[in-house]
Order: sequence, then C-alpha cells, then structure tokens
Amino acid sequence: MNGRVAYVVQDLESYLFLMPQDGDVGFTPDLHRAGRFDHYEEAFDTAKLVLGDGFKITSVWVPA
Repeated sequence: MNGRVAYVVQDLESYLFLMPQDGDVGFTPDLHRAGRFDHYEEAFDTAKLVLGDGFKITSVWVPA
C-alpha cells in the first residue's frame, strides 16, 4: 500500500483541528480537512505557536 505518515494537530480545548487557510492557520471540526504536517517537529512548533500547551498531535496514514 503506497502512502505516507503525516501529523495533524488538535486543540484540546475546542477539539478543532488546525488547517491551512489563506496562507495562515485556521480551524476545522473535520479531520479530513485538517492540515497534514510532513514532520512531527513542524506540527509541534506550529501547535506551540498557535495553541500554547493545550494540543494533541496524532499520526495519520495518507494514501498516495
């Protein structure tokens, strides 16, 4: 099965996922619309910047 692992960020207060929006960061309740980060460190740094401490990073499989 071809694909890759990516990472999504979820706000633990609102339970919304981060997503790209007009060159910035937005929020969505839908996992399928969540932004997918290629590297854990990138997801972590963005989450810290946007959300502070209340977030969860989850790995997801992205089919090719």
